[in-house]
Parts: sequence; structure tokens; C-alpha cells
Amino acid sequence: MLLQVKPLSKREHKDWDALVERSPQGTIFSTSRWLKLFDRDFWIYGVYDEGDRLQGGMVFFDSETSCHSGGVITQFQGILVDNVTMKPVKLLSHTINITEVIIESLEEYKHIEICNHYNLTDIRPFIWNKFKQEVRYTSVVNLSDLSKVWEEMDKDTRNQINLAEKSNLTIKINRGYIDFDRLYAQTFERKGLERTASAQLITKLFKYIDNFLYMVYKDGKPLAGVIIIWDEKRAYYILGASDTNDYGASYMALWSAFSHISEFKNEIDLVGVNNPMISMFKLSFGGDIKPYFVARR
Repeated sequence: MLLQVKPLSKREHKDWDALVERSPQGTIFSTSRWLKLFDRDFWIYGVYDEGDRLQGGMVFFDSETSCHSGGVITQFQGILVDNVTMKPVKLLSHTINITEVIIESLEEYKHIEICNHYNLTDIRPFIWNKFKQEVRYTSVVNLSDLSKVWEEMDKDTRNQINLAEKSNLTIKINRGYIDFDRLYAQTFERKGLERTASAQLITKLFKYIDNFLYMVYKDGKPLAGVIIIWDEKRAYYILGASDTNDYGASYMALWSAFSHISEFKNEIDLVGVNNPMISMFKLSFGGDIKPYFVARR
């Protein structure tokens, strides 16, 4: 199959978003509405067959000499392949061909970084083209049976949730946006770090992306909060914040999110378990570890 790479125009974004929804590698992070959160120019490269049918592609941001996918509060923006019915051997070849033509289309850039989804398992085209690979990990929790999630999570995590309930903490959904941003800023100040997501970005996230905010309070004081977003396939734990003494509030917030989100999604991606301290918290809720690859050249 002869393939050709072409940049998509704005009027073609609808076609792209439909492919993202179908693709096994597609997530909300590759949709046009997500890309518009960032005050940066972006490209959507589509891979077309001889019949001018969109078969795959990739989104990325660029500068004069470099391009990258992924970034601030963005986990995956790598190679996408349409959900097509093929024999496994043909699908493997098809995926390789799409990956290779995209790599060829980026030759003008001196520096390239592509963060691929865990469902893109064959990274050989990157190796063949002298890309270095970094393995990262995320955790995906199956929410179809909450009682099973409860039983399989760490005992200390269950204890923290029970502590929160005994401490008369209250949970509010989609209330306390200002409280969350203040708590988020304090979380980074406490660690002596610059905040990952700016106040402006969080405001745009609340405005333009479907989300649920779960805030936990004690006597009117905000103790913890988490923001969950979703697409057609799953939910994503995108941001979290907490006070120093939270009485188990962080655990209560995420468990409340699990309980609520399970009503309409069967799984949640905890969006990275690579930082040692953060991963301890996330992995205590159980889930399946998923390796994914970042290609650099």
C-alpha cells in the first residue's frame, strides 16, 4: 500500500478527531480540542493511502529545529493507526509502514521527541532510524468491579480511606475550582518546585475539556483535590493536589473519583507512575502496569 503524509487543515480536524476515537493508540491528548489548550502552534500529520483515506498520523508541536509530542499534563501524542480489520501479520506491516513514513516526514528537524501510547508495541522503526528509546510506565485500573478494586488495593490505602471517612471529611464534585488551584500552587511551593500546570492552563482545562473535580474538605478547609478527564475509551487522572496534613483526603478524593467514574467508564489511566513518590500513591490503588516508549533523536 502506497502511503503519503500530509498536514491536515483546520477543516479536516473533525476527520482527525474521528480517527483518534477509533485508533487503539488514540487518546484525548491527540484531539484537536486538547491541542488548543496550549498557546503554541501545532501540526497534525495525516497518513493517507492511494484512495486518499486517512490511515493514521501524529500530532506535534515544533520550533525551527525541533519537534515533540507529549508535554505539560500530556501523556501520549505519538503514532496513531486506524482501527482496521487485518490479519495480524498484515496489521504489523501496516503499522510499521505508517510509522516509517511519519519518521521520514520529520527529517527536516534536528531534534525529535515522540511519546507513544502503550498500544504501539512495535518500536523497531524508531530503532532502525537511530532513535534512542526511553521506557516509561503508567498504571491502568479496571473499574468494572469496584469491590475487586477495593480488595486488591494496598491495605494502608484502605485504611487511609477509612480514616478520611471517620474524620468527617466531605467530598464536593465540580465545586471549589479556586480552592483547587490554590492548593495545587501550595503543593509545588512546599516542594520548592515550579508548578507544572499554570493557573491559566487549568482554567482553560476546566472550560474546554470535559472534567470532574473532586475536592475534599474538613470544616470548610480544602485538603485535597483531583481532576479527572475522559475520552471514549477511558478516564484519566490528570492533576492532583493536597495539604500537608490531609487526614487521608488524597486517598478519599481518588477513591471517590473511582466510584463516580465507574458509572460510565470501565477503566482509568493514572497517567504515569514514573516519579518514585507519586507512583507509590498511585500504585497503592492497584492496576496494571503499562510500559510505553519515548523515542528521541
